Amino acid sequence: MNENGDLFLVATPIGNLSEFSERAIKVLNNVDVIFCEDQRVTIKLLNFFSIKKNLKTLNAKNEKENIDKIIDLLSKNLKIALLSDAGYPLISDPGNLLLKSIIERNFKVVPISGPSAFLNALVCSGFNTQHFIFHGFLSSKDNKAKEEIIKYKNFNYPIIFYESPHRILRTLNIFNELLPDTKICVAKELTKKFEKFYYGNANSIGEELKDNHKGEFVLIIENYVIQEKIKINKKNVYNEIEFLIKNDGLKIKVAINIIADKYQLSKNELYKEFHKNRK
Repeated sequence: MNENGDLFLVATPIGNLSEFSERAIKVLNNVDVIFCEDQRVTIKLLNFFSIKKNLKTLNAKNEKENIDKIIDLLSKNLKIALLSDAGYPLISDPGNLLLKSIIERNFKVVPISGPSAFLNALVCSGFNTQHFIFHGFLSSKDNKAKEEIIKYKNFNYPIIFYESPHRILRTLNIFNELLPDTKICVAKELTKKFEKFYYGNANSIGEELKDNHKGEFVLIIENYVIQEKIKINKKNVYNEIEFLIKNDGLKIKVAINIIADKYQLSKNELYKEFHKNRK
């Protein structure tokens, strides 16, 4: 085959089958064996594109026992593709143990690009996309899920989660408890007929979804930095501004901006109050 590789990690459509690339179709037509998460799901994809291949299952339960079998097939110069049910293999799906073993044995791994649910959601979130963290699925246990979320308390970038239809309301309730004012974006049924984005806080989105939470979800919180309220003595604030003006030679506006940032105050309001107090 034209592709120079041993194991091909093939990203599959997350909903819209027309997003499956010509390259991906070509690779699947030319490999010897396809390992997939669920044969019932993958066979529908293969039938749609008239691809006939030997299918085997690799999931969380049988990954370890399949590693030696796959290594043996690769040693016989057979080409293998690994697929998940939707999106990229290994992202919140099994395959990491297999990949580590394959790399250690110097077989070549080739990624075949395709759709990604969390990237689709991120670019439509309206949040700063320069830096972010992908968490994936939270624990099904409430207390454990809270612990996982709290670990990000000093993280000042968007954090991305996957969530299932039977836990999305639970997870929104947790965020409403921990971060009631944080902006959230929830993407539902990406690339499918009923694709929809919800914007707001955990409470408002939970209200919108409470009677219609079927489907697969991506949930993004804008950030998780707790802005602790500082007890402010306004007389001390004014004195600090005066100190910067007299001792550091700063202009009034510059000194006010510095102190406003320090105490997380409105610069305009502090400017008015400082001049009023100074008279």
